[in-house]
Amino acid sequence: MAKKVKYRQKVSDIEIDFMRKHVDDMTDKQIANELKGSVSWVRKVRKENNIKKQRTKEDIMAGLKSGDMRVINEKMEDGDLTVINDIVTSGMDKDLLQRQFETLFKNSGQYRLLKEIFTADELEYYLKEFSMHITEIRAMGETINASEMRALDTLIQTRIRMNRLVLDEKSTRLEIDECKREKLLAEEDKKCLLDARIFQLTKSCENVNRDWTSLNNQSLDIQKILDVTREERVKRHDSSKEGILQLVATMQDRKKRDRLESQAAAYKESTKRLADKWKKTGYMLDHENIEEITKGD
Repeated sequence: MAKKVKYRQKVSDIEIDFMRKHVDDMTDKQIANELKGSVSWVRKVRKENNIKKQRTKEDIMAGLKSGDMRVINEKMEDGDLTVINDIVTSGMDKDLLQRQFETLFKNSGQYRLLKEIFTADELEYYLKEFSMHITEIRAMGETINASEMRALDTLIQTRIRMNRLVLDEKSTRLEIDECKREKLLAEEDKKCLLDARIFQLTKSCENVNRDWTSLNNQSLDIQKILDVTREERVKRHDSSKEGILQLVATMQDRKKRDRLESQAAAYKESTKRLADKWKKTGYMLDHENIEEITKGD
């Protein structure tokens, strides 16, 4: 019976470096055996030192090695989102691709900055919009450049600010309605205060509408740029697809023609043999002697 390894309390810098180096190449159990500690000890040390496994199930399915993911994550940390172009997409469906990009983006410095300025719901919206756009591009086998990344980021953030303004206006409108209801039952001196408040809230709504319109115009301009780029991609993709399909169709037609020619040659040979046998037997080809004539064919 194997001796149970006791939980260790201390860890050296060398052991921490070992875990950091081999976290994706070895299981926690293998690391524990190598360092003469327990699995729970390894996991505790990894958690305390923020040593996370970088290679996910999606990475494995994408054929990415731990070293590849380490480099990719380092570039993401430095803000180079175009490293997403290095992800191998062959054999991955769109759902898997989207999960892959979401996981990757969550390791980026950009994502950490967004967490500081957006709510959880807004962050989720950003993540979904970003990964969906990237997925569409990479699923076509295309790449995304830095300027398109910036445009996409600006577009999503602009839409989030537009959504905030919509909520602000809704809240202000509700307050205006409440002031109007209160005014109906208020005394004359208080009605003046309520009128002033209603006027102030109305001006606030006008400012919100103006800001929303400005942001909407900006978003439309950015969307046009992204749409043009998308249309160019789709054309290239469809052109490539048509070329491949045309080639496949041509090959299939050739195979079909060869098969028909082969069948025709066999039919011609079979007809010739029947004609020769008819000449030898002197029989007319009818239902009474068909079996005798074709016997052996």
